[in-house]
Parts: sequence; C-alpha cells; structure tokens
Amino acid sequence: YLLFVGTLSPHKNIERIVEAFNKVRNKGYDYQLVICGKKGWLYEDIFNKVKELKLENEVIFTDYVTDEELEVLYKNTKLFVFPSLYEGFGFPPIEAMARKVPVLTSREGALPEVVGDAAIFCDAYNVEDIFNKIINILDDKNLSDILIDKGLKRKEYFSWEKLSYKINKIYEDLIKK
Repeated sequence: YLLFVGTLSPHKNIERIVEAFNKVRNKGYDYQLVICGKKGWLYEDIFNKVKELKLENEVIFTDYVTDEELEVLYKNTKLFVFPSLYEGFGFPPIEAMARKVPVLTSREGALPEVVGDAAIFCDAYNVEDIFNKIINILDDKNLSDILIDKGLKRKEYFSWEKLSYKINKIYEDLIKK
C-alpha cells in the first residue's frame, strides 16, 4: 500500500493523491492507499472523490491511530505520499524516513527544508506529475533504496540530541551576554 499521514483537510492535497492513485490502479498496479488521520475542515470532498472514482475498496481511511498502529503502518508501506499544498514543518515525511520508507512530497511551504535531498519532489498541483513520480519510485528499486539511505541520514538532522545541543548553546550564548 501507499501511505498518507495527516489531517484530512484541503491543504493536505488528498483529493489529488486519490486521483493520482486512481491512475496507478488503472495502470495495473495492485496497491491500496491508506489515508491515516483525523477529519479536519472541509474533508467531505475527499470522501466524495473516492466514491466518484469507485475506489471505496482500495482507499482505506483509518481515522486516528495509536502510536503503535502508526509504527506498523509506516514500517509496512511501499511509499509515503505527501504532496501537501502548505506545511509549516511537516513531521510525517521525517517519520517515514526514520522507518526506511521512500518519500514523495511537494516543494510547498517548509517541506524542501525538512526533507532536503532525501525525497522526490512533485508538483503538488499536477495530478499527472504526482502519478508519474509514484510510478518512478515504485518501479525503480535502486531509486527507492537511495531515498531510504538518504532518508535515514536526513532524519539524524532532526535528532533530539542535536536539538538539545542547539538549545543549550543558545542558553550559553545568552548567559554570556
């Protein structure tokens, strides 16, 4: 399956994910799409898109999941898909990388800063581009492995140890003033 994790709301771009996933299915790929997250605002259009494309059996909505369930979802997915239209920081791509999952995301908001060169970028507004990038990752084991390796390195950039060191350094600098 392919995985999305986040609140179900328009800025997460889930309708386009569903449309791109439909193209993946129509191309003969036998995957499901798991959409993991609570309902946000204006989420109804997402469910309507799934019905319109007759994907009710292929798209799974989990709603809220526990940390343990989320861990299993990340560890067993083929690809994490996150072409958000806006993100302040975006933890889910880093969570996926930490679990050895290749990531497809957009260049919107802070996502390029978050993922660095450890993800494939797509045009969040272009269903065909999202579809093509999904297929590229699914079909290219070497690319998938490279993304996993880069993702494991990238997640280290956001370690708690590094964060505590930086905060400590800020306090030390403030005390010196």
